[in-house]
Amino acid sequence: IGTVLAEASVCIFQSMAIRKELPLSKYIRESFPYFVIGAGLFSAVRILAEIVLWPSLAIRFAVEVIVYVFGFALYLAVLIRKSGSVKAYLFEK
Repeated sequence: IGTVLAEASVCIFQSMAIRKELPLSKYIRESFPYFVIGAGLFSAVRILAEIVLWPSLAIRFAVEVIVYVFGFALYLAVLIRKSGSVKAYLFEK
């Protein structure tokens, strides 16, 4: 726990030090979908652990891959609908 808190404090300090040089709010906003996908992965594994007392590593890996692919495909579908194409979203100014 101490290592996590130390790394979080370093991250916060460095973010405050460069807040005028980089658009941090834009970076946070753009990475939010990946946090949602990660929360889905975490939830899926926790639910799997409740259903199956000792899930094997292969089952956990398969569930994580399925959830990630589904979440990322959903994210890409939203991007394509919003901008017309992924290329247009990635290279917009």
